[in-house]
Formats: sequence, C-alpha cells, structure tokens
Amino acid sequence: MSIQSPCTIGCERQNHSVYLIVLLALLTAAFGLRCYHLTQPPLDFHPTRQGWSLILARAYYFENAGSIPQWQRQVARVNKQMTHIKEPPIMEHLVATVYRFAGAEQLWIPRVFSIIFWLLGGLFLFLSAREMVSPNGALVCTAFYLFAPFGIFMSRSFQPEAMMVMLFVAGIMTIRSYYNRPSVTRLLVAAGTAALAILIKSIAVFPIVAAFVFVGIAKEGLRKGLLNIRCFCFLLTSLLLGLGYYFYMMLGPGRLGRVADTIFLPHLLLEPSFWAGWLHVVGGTVGYLAVIAGLIGIALLKNRSDRALLIGLWAGYVVYALLFTYTTATHDYYQVLLLPIVALSLGPIGSIIVARLRNLGRAWWWGLAVLGLLVLGLVIHTGLSIRHDQFRKLDPAVKDRLQILCNFIGLNPHYLKRINYDFEEEIKVARDIGEIVNHSTRTIFLAPAYGYPLRYYGQLFGACWPRQEDLEVRKLRRLEALDVQTHFEKLTKKWSPEYFIVADLEDFDRQKDLKDFLTDRFDVIAESDKYLIFDLTKEARPEGRNNPSSADG
Repeated sequence: MSIQSPCTIGCERQNHSVYLIVLLALLTAAFGLRCYHLTQPPLDFHPTRQGWSLILARAYYFENAGSIPQWQRQVARVNKQMTHIKEPPIMEHLVATVYRFAGAEQLWIPRVFSIIFWLLGGLFLFLSAREMVSPNGALVCTAFYLFAPFGIFMSRSFQPEAMMVMLFVAGIMTIRSYYNRPSVTRLLVAAGTAALAILIKSIAVFPIVAAFVFVGIAKEGLRKGLLNIRCFCFLLTSLLLGLGYYFYMMLGPGRLGRVADTIFLPHLLLEPSFWAGWLHVVGGTVGYLAVIAGLIGIALLKNRSDRALLIGLWAGYVVYALLFTYTTATHDYYQVLLLPIVALSLGPIGSIIVARLRNLGRAWWWGLAVLGLLVLGLVIHTGLSIRHDQFRKLDPAVKDRLQILCNFIGLNPHYLKRINYDFEEEIKVARDIGEIVNHSTRTIFLAPAYGYPLRYYGQLFGACWPRQEDLEVRKLRRLEALDVQTHFEKLTKKWSPEYFIVADLEDFDRQKDLKDFLTDRFDVIAESDKYLIFDLTKEARPEGRNNPSSADG
C-alpha cells in the first residue's frame, strides 16, 4: 500500500479548496445574475405557461386567506376549476404556502424557488461530472449549465421545469452511484429520484430510463443488462410512480389525452418545417457549437459505463423529440433537458481545455479573463439596450443573419429584447378590461398568450377564442377549417357569455371572418388602441353595420 507524503496530502487539500471556492463563486454569480429585475412581472418568458401557474397558485392561496373579497375568491375558484391541469401542481402549492406566510401574492417568490432548484441542479451536475471526468471538467460543465442564456431565463420562470431538471440531474448522479457500488438501497434511491423527476414532468422519462438501461447493457451485455431483476425493479418503480399520475389524467376526467393528440403528430416527421423548427429550437436552447462539442466529448470519454450513460441520455432525448413532434419544433422549454445533457457531455473537452490553459503563462490567463468579461459585457449590454420595437424594425435579411449567429452560440434574441421591457402598460390594459366587464366569469376573449395574463391581472374568466396560429395548428392536425358562426354558437351554448374581449387587435384583423361576424352583429361598449369589447347580451344586429374605427386599424 502506498503512503502519501504530507506534501501530497496538503496539495490535494489545497486543490480541493480551490475547486470549492470556484464552485461557490459560480453559484453565487449565477444567483446574483438571476436576481436582476426579480420583481419584474412574469411576462418576459412564456407568459402562457407562467400564467397557468400563477392562476393556480392564486386560487390555492385564496382558499385559506381570510381577507380576500368574495368576488375575488369566486373568480379565482372559477379560473382554477376551468384551468386544465397537466402536471401535478406541486410547485403551485409550494408557492401558495409561502404566499400565506408573506401575506400577499409576491411574484418574486416563485422566481426564487425556480432559481434555487436550478442552482441545486448545478451542484448535482458538478458532483456527477467530477466523478466522470475531473474537477476541472466539472467546473466547465457547471459553468455552461449555470450561464447558458436559455437556462438563465428558464430558471427565473414560474414553471415546474427547474424542479424537474434538479431531480433529473440528481437521478443521473444516483444511477452512477448505483452502478459503481450496487446495492438495494442505491437502486431504490435511483429509481425513486427518477420517479420524482418523471412525476414533475413526464418528458424526463425518456432520457433517464434510457441512461439506466444503456449503462446496464454496457456493463453486462444486451441480454443480462435488460433481463434482470434490478432493471425490472428500476423500470417498475420509476414508471409506475412517475407515470401513474399521467395515465390517470389521460384515462380520467381530465383532457390530457386531447393534449397528447395535439403534440403527437407523427406525420410532421415528413415535413421539412419540423426539422427546421427542431434545429432552430436547439440553437436557441443550447447552441449548435455546444451540441457539436458535446458529441465530441462523448467520443473522448474513456470510461465505458459513463460513455454509455451519456449515449443513453442523448438517445432518450432524440426518441422524445421524434415522438412529441409538435412541441419539439415549436416550444423551447420542452427541450430543457438538453441543457444538462449537453453540459455533462462537455466535461471531457472542458478537462482538455483547462489542462492546456494551465500550461500557459499568467499573461495568457489575464488576457483570456479580460476577453471573457468583454464578451459577457457585450452580451449583457445588448440585452439591456435592445428594445422590442428596434428589433422589429431590423431589415429581414439582417434579422436572419443575426438569428443564425445566435443559434450557433445558444442565444435567443426574443428573450434578450425583453430583459429591460416595460410590462406595466400590458398589465394596466388587462386591469382596465377587468373593470369594464365587472370581472365577469362569462366572457370570450381573443388575447395574447391564450388570455392567461388577461385572466390573471384582469381577474376575469372566459373561453379563449382560437388565434391565427391555432388555426394553423388545425391544418397540421388535418382538421376541418373553423367555421366562425358554428364555433361561436357552441361557445355561447356552453358559457352564456356576456362579452367578447378582443385584446389582440393584430390577430383580430387577420381573422376577417370573425371580425365581420362580430362587428356586424354586436355593439362595442369599449374600445381603445389596445382592445375592443363587444356586448353579447343584446339582440343580434342586422348585417351591414359599419366596423369600429379601431378595428379597422
């Protein structure tokens, strides 16, 4: 047995301290960066999905809050009852509980929860990558995970994704732990962690199950790796506990089955638009350069089991993407698991880069540090300076070239231009509309983000009229074109609406049939350059009525 000298032990302890300091510095910087505009309204990133969670959290909070007016309770109750729950609302219940301690809806609370979950995922990622490659490579993996632009926005959003990613990365760590030192306890911990990740959001099932199976095959061969009691126990536990909720929702009273019908459109695999959309979404999520570097990193990994783990993660993601075709080509947050997968795959290349840099002189280190700060400063300055109207006025050719460049480095200009965006006008419009319709729960609305911000800030409820993009989705699903009068009569019979709220005048102008139908039959009781409100309680007017000026544009 070799005996280490005191000098060797001291050097190892010193290196350990350095790595710990750097890791803490990365986590602290990541937390501080995400606290910028912490109290900003949650309209900067996927307001539809955040609005869904905000509505549920408010309803859960109002249920046990003593000082809420009855009409607000009623509106919140109706909104909750008519909000179709897809994932278990664990995050929403957690936030509502803290609302009660705070005594009010403080919108920074869900942001802080998401940030904490994401940073814990970074800690688990470092621990996994340190064992797979080296502490140096692990720091590179963690830095990419913490500072990838998409991850910054994603980890500030009131969605279950941050919690899922944390559990997903923890699941990877426990799978490695089990295979390195097999035991029943470690197997159950790995299966339980995987089940929790899958329960939070079902998309985790594909890469995490594939990772477990691929490592087993790499260690014991195809037959023994699959046909053994350990694999059976992992699959049974993770799938039964994780997917049981979703099977119930698909077969039970919910509408999850119809949601699955919408996102699973296999004929899109034959459409060039699907592949172009997928490529675009991947570019905005992690960037083409990181994907290429990650794939190279897999080839450089020497440990067979760890290489199988990464291949399993990538294979599981690809299977998921090819199954859920609609969201793959359109929704970047459905690709969120690609970020920790790519980050972990960067470990081998990160180790090589850091090893080469350590051989450079101090002047090179300072030069690279200054260059990195300049690049980071340029990106932040661009994000803080660019405005929504400025971006829209860019020449289309310039926007296309800018988009290609951004896709290579994993930057989505759509989010950048909303960093310093003022949402107060949008909120004021929603509140004004709510007051005009007396916070009615019997409305139909055509609004951005499927009306979720309107429902939340206006404190009203209604049926969402399909937007133009929804009509395009109907074509993708090969459904019949929407007949305005038939659909209107269907909604009228179901909801007995009092008002039709148009909060998206641009989309309203694009739907000429709807515009003609409403303006020819109903009175406008309120209008501005931001909205129109039709009174649906009056008798239908004869056709030929003049359109309101604001609707004409």
